[in-house]
Amino acid sequence: MKYYVKDNGKTYGPIEAAKIVNAISDGFFSQSCMLSPDRKDWLLFRQVMPNAAIRPVSQSTAAPVEQMPAIKQPVSGNDQPAASFNNAPFAVPQPTPQPTPQPPPQPRSGGGGKVFFAIVGALLVVVLACTGGYFLFFKQPEVTDFRQVCQQYQSAVGLVTVILEDPDGKLLSGQVGNFTLSPEHPIGTAFAIAPDQFVTNCHVAYGIKERKSGIIDNWLWSLVIEAAKKDGVKTRDELEKYIKKNKAAIQDVAEKLKKQVRVRGVEIRLAHSNGKALKISGVQIHPRYNANPENEYRNGEFDVAILHTKGQSDVYFPIAEKKLLHSLAAGQKIAYMGFPMEGLRDSGNLDINNPEAIFKEGTINKITDFHNVFSTPEFNRSIIHDIPAAGGASGSPIFLPDGQVVAVLWGVTHTGKSNSGARVASAVQHNMAVRIDSLDVVRQESIYHLKDWTGEND
Repeated sequence: MKYYVKDNGKTYGPIEAAKIVNAISDGFFSQSCMLSPDRKDWLLFRQVMPNAAIRPVSQSTAAPVEQMPAIKQPVSGNDQPAASFNNAPFAVPQPTPQPTPQPPPQPRSGGGGKVFFAIVGALLVVVLACTGGYFLFFKQPEVTDFRQVCQQYQSAVGLVTVILEDPDGKLLSGQVGNFTLSPEHPIGTAFAIAPDQFVTNCHVAYGIKERKSGIIDNWLWSLVIEAAKKDGVKTRDELEKYIKKNKAAIQDVAEKLKKQVRVRGVEIRLAHSNGKALKISGVQIHPRYNANPENEYRNGEFDVAILHTKGQSDVYFPIAEKKLLHSLAAGQKIAYMGFPMEGLRDSGNLDINNPEAIFKEGTINKITDFHNVFSTPEFNRSIIHDIPAAGGASGSPIFLPDGQVVAVLWGVTHTGKSNSGARVASAVQHNMAVRIDSLDVVRQESIYHLKDWTGEND
């Protein structure tokens, strides 16, 4: 477990628990330091680790480099700057030595100078080694631009994928007329905010829930079309009459198909991770989200969800604090990483088994509440931006050049549909995101077990 440490007005971390104990033993942190896993709720060290064994602080030697905690720059503007090598108490001051009687001066030999310079040289080597070791092992690179964000956080972005199987437990695949049954179905994007917690949209979470029924509907439609053609149906009017006449038989086929499709599981397949996938175990939904809204834009205010995983991500995004969120303004540079697929050739050249996230940047165009009114900072959660997006990018993190997430992408303005049925994005790029603090309510909600959420709880 890693914690942030607040001590003497400065904030460090996140640091592993064992290293914090060692740092206290070595005098780097005081035993009255405060700990927090997320820089929100701070507790005294002894409240978090009451049984930790603290060694007496040595008064004669500096703490070994390998025992010092990894120090990162604070990720929010409210924290004090992290300690640097020049002001970190690596060595305890020594007591002033008492003068001792000196023997009469003796004639010097030429070797004394060599010994002196050898000692000075050795001390310089030690100082340089400690300084270099500090910057090599402790000081984390400060993220200042989008390229660095991509390098540091790209493996915290994942493709939400549903895997389907037949009643015998075999992956669902095959050809039904012109319809291909596929076992793997990418739904949208999610990003890590903790090792085992990923943020996405509610409509992505409902996409997981509805993927089985969607496949059954497509499968059924293919069978109906194939049967209608064999009966000589050629026009749309004839097809409508055919469906009405055979309604009972079609319903019977639909019930049989339901028994042929099961959800084996849902994964978040991490970008830039050599195929690493985390199984989803639970879902948290915003309580005010409506799966069938009358006003999609108003519903966007609540379109945030959390997916819980069994495995853990090694990297996760920092979330901007309230003060920074309330200061967002039009003209500010933002970007996202995600998986836009809709209407793109080969789903945007996406490898489902080993996905690589797409990076896009743009600008905040307008900030209002979800009544399209410029309101108080607390309610200005609708962020209109011009970052190019498409279906599949839903749930992507929208972040600043320092990597702090400020919003979640949820909607794209469309002008119609193409011949293939894909929605056509507007050239105006009037796209939509919800500010990340709408997630605060979701954290308090109950967690649905995945099998309950997908209806496979039998």
